[in-house]
Amino acid sequence: MADEYLVDHRSTLEHFEYVLSLGKNIHGSPIDVDHFDDDGAKTKQDLFEETRVQDTVLKFNPKTGRLERYADSVWINIYELRRHLAWREIARSYYPSGKFISKERESTVTETVKPRELLIGCALRCLNWEEMRKEWERIGYFPTADDLTPSLREKKTDVHESSVYPGIVSIVTIRELYDLYLDFRRPDKTLGSEIIITKDTDGRGEASSRYVKCYIKAFPEKRPGAT
Repeated sequence: MADEYLVDHRSTLEHFEYVLSLGKNIHGSPIDVDHFDDDGAKTKQDLFEETRVQDTVLKFNPKTGRLERYADSVWINIYELRRHLAWREIARSYYPSGKFISKERESTVTETVKPRELLIGCALRCLNWEEMRKEWERIGYFPTADDLTPSLREKKTDVHESSVYPGIVSIVTIRELYDLYLDFRRPDKTLGSEIIITKDTDGRGEASSRYVKCYIKAFPEKRPGAT
């Protein structure tokens, strides 16, 4: 596998579309660049922007003929101790495609680590998405770095067919897993029954037309190691 980046800050959309045309899908056919946006939950523009600024890296695997999208990720697990609840993401909706993907994840929230970003900084950014921040404001609690407990014993890599970019192999390295334990004594200081978080996907703020909604629900579960 070549070490050179196929797409960087100098790349044009035309060059990026040429790179896409080099890859094969899971069936061995060329990636359909013209219908990429129709088939995917996210758009070709989304993938171009994230690889152009190096939030993710696109590489070509000559052995398989596949394009591989590399990303570093931080995961956060949120536990409510008194109610014995663990919060888990259960689904996502992508816009403007409107596609809904139901998938129960192992964590509450996840975020892609930006270049030169500290892992704890990525985690705090993740906990401060707009709807999550409103939930903290509602219960009068604001997590800090001291509240996050690192719990990843060894670095994990998740390799799978991308659920949002058709024909792309996703290779995600989980750099850190943080546990956040909420121990509220007052019954009104609890998270709601469901939290829906809107993530802007292109960095343009609330007016952006490209975003993802993450659906998070609570499940009965004690924190790791509890009896």
